[in-house]
Amino acid sequence: MTEEAKKPAEGEAKAPAEGGPPPAVVKSAGPPLLVTIIVSVLTLSVGAVTGTMLVGPAFFGKAAPAKQAHADEEAESEEPEGHKSGGKHGEGEKSVFMKLENIIVSPSGSQGARFLMVSVAIGLPSEKVGAKLRDHEAEVRDAVIGALERQTMESLTQPGARDQIKSDIAAALAPIAGKGKKLQIFLPQFVIQ
Repeated sequence: MTEEAKKPAEGEAKAPAEGGPPPAVVKSAGPPLLVTIIVSVLTLSVGAVTGTMLVGPAFFGKAAPAKQAHADEEAESEEPEGHKSGGKHGEGEKSVFMKLENIIVSPSGSQGARFLMVSVAIGLPSEKVGAKLRDHEAEVRDAVIGALERQTMESLTQPGARDQIKSDIAAALAPIAGKGKKLQIFLPQFVIQ
């Protein structure tokens, strides 16, 4: 046999020698398990940071930093008695609010496929009215939920829908607050999904 016949062609596996072990087969190996785990953890971390820092605040608004809120409280406590912040100028009275957080309802006609999530802040004319509404919080929540459930998806997406919802909520709360009591309604959180 000639030398050329004995040498295998490039890319061919060598024939095993008689009685000897088979030649080693080189397989194309994927990345090691450790590298795969590290890449996965880094990808999840970047996703979590992006969601927390960019996407979340875009949907739900930014929360005030704790230091700023604490500084505001200290500044308020240092003001003279006749100048409470949050009140109307010259009245010397502090605004009174009642908050209802994260109310979730299915709008009328959505068959549960869509939902509306709101937080409602109710501006009250006096602490006396505030105490009355807080004592009847279950009735207040029920009245607000009822006013929101009557909304349709079409009415929720119309221009000026928030203003109409505010007046509907105020009308629903009027019997609980008492005759002649003017309530201001604010919707700091309003999400349609």
